[in-house]
Amino acid sequence: MTPTAEIVDCQVLVRFNPKKVLRRHGRSFYLASFLLPSVERLHAAQLYTLCRTLDDLVDDSVCTVQARTQLTQIAKGILQPHQACGLSSDWMELMSITGIKPETVLDLIDGLSSDLDQVRITDERALLRYAYRVAGTVGLMMCAVLDVQHPAARPFAIDLGVAMQLTNIARDVLEDAERGRRYLPESWVGDLSPERVLKATITDQAAMVDGVRRCLKLAQRYYHSGIAGLHFLPRRFRPAILVAARIYQSIGDCIRSAGYRTGERRAVVPARDRILIAAGALIGQGVAQQMRSSSPAHDAGLHRHLGGFYGANSKT
Repeated sequence: MTPTAEIVDCQVLVRFNPKKVLRRHGRSFYLASFLLPSVERLHAAQLYTLCRTLDDLVDDSVCTVQARTQLTQIAKGILQPHQACGLSSDWMELMSITGIKPETVLDLIDGLSSDLDQVRITDERALLRYAYRVAGTVGLMMCAVLDVQHPAARPFAIDLGVAMQLTNIARDVLEDAERGRRYLPESWVGDLSPERVLKATITDQAAMVDGVRRCLKLAQRYYHSGIAGLHFLPRRFRPAILVAARIYQSIGDCIRSAGYRTGERRAVVPARDRILIAAGALIGQGVAQQMRSSSPAHDAGLHRHLGGFYGANSKT
């Protein structure tokens, strides 16, 4: 199937059954989605499907030139709404309904476009700026979906998205290497090429384990901030986002229990464990809400590398 055909198929799902896409591909979010009111649940599923479509366009492309051209056309439709068609129209419709900012979608597209190049992340700064583009932006979009208007919420929303992306990177080291990508920074793991990752020596494996460990440790800082930022959400939305965060965070726990080795099998949280995590999160949230009486202050150090991005902590 060509990338164009995939986009057409996903457009049908966006317009008629986005919840089916979420159930099939977003297991970590599907359970949490039931805790949202029906309208917000639908819009969140539509957002997931649109983001998934863009991601698949890049990951499943058989021709990088064609994929890049399609992403450019989608971005052009968002910049010039009167010329929007196809997937751009789907984005424009959701943006119109929810108030999603065009710059967040464009930053997402920029991040995904970079995956069509040779990916060799150099340092932590490059890693975090990439994570902002492909996932911090999604956190900001969810703020719009949930009608969170308070500007102070944005840095925390970014942090939750970044945390989830760092978890993805730690989980998918080999899968990414098969696509010719290495997201673990060179400053952490040396000049490992994707080819070396796939045929790792004992020394290379040790470097990868250390890189995964550092990635998950960094993710924990962003989870802590992102979850603290739930304070800015209306109370009726907090359970869903907390459950999604805790379930995704538990992927890192699975990786730790495997000694930070991600090559033998993909870390997956079993359905039973997701239910237990959700229950624990909801019970814990009730206690936390009773104890918190003031708005959390955002740690500006988390955004020291994110200067210039929409929603980032302006103190950096």
